[in-house]
This record gives sequence, structure tokens and C-alpha cells, in this order.
Amino acid sequence: MNTPLPSIPNGGRLGIAEIPVLGLDAFRETVARQVEGGSALSALFGAPAGGGIRLYAILAAADTGRLSVAASEELGGEYPALTPDCESLDVDANGTLDLIDFARLQNCFSGDVPADPLCGG
Repeated sequence: MNTPLPSIPNGGRLGIAEIPVLGLDAFRETVARQVEGGSALSALFGAPAGGGIRLYAILAAADTGRLSVAASEELGGEYPALTPDCESLDVDANGTLDLIDFARLQNCFSGDVPADPLCGG
């Protein structure tokens, strides 16, 4: 499945209703495809939704610096790690996607300069 995501410039705004809500499998596949295509996973977080949690992924395109956003359907329990689907996110190759990986990738971003996807490695 190739779900198109809304794209905004860094600092742009996007209404919550404009963010596509995807089933869990489609969310994982969409995020993995974007990351393996060269986008950086800038943020992955959960927010309360109904009686559970909705995941949000913010992806930064390395070539344009534009941001894309996706949300998952409401989750009520555990969520399997994205690391097996997005091995390139595991910068320190320890089998987990953790704050160390995010910190290394965040160091690669600098203002309006597009990120180098190989920077954190």
C-alpha cells in the first residue's frame, strides 16, 4: 500500500483533520517505505485517542526538507517496534530504535540545509 501523505515546509502548519489515519499495518508500511526511501523519522509519538493511543510519525524528506505526517488508528495495547521494518533507523546497530539513535540523527539537521541521510552512521 502506498498511502500519499500531506507535505508541508518546515515551520508550516497542518490541521489534525488533514493527517491521514491509517490502519496499523498501513502505518508501519508507509513509515518504513518513506524511511527506506531516504526520509528521516523526525518524530514518533503517541497521543490519547478515545480509550487508547494514536501514533503519529513525522518524516523529513532529505532532498527537500519538507515534512510529511501520518497517524495510526487507535491502539489499545502493545505496539511492535519499527526497528525490524526500518533497520536504517537503528544508527548504532543495537537492535533497538532508541533515544541514542534519534540524538545522532538530530545532530545531522541544520536549519534550511537538507539532512544527509548518511550523517548519523
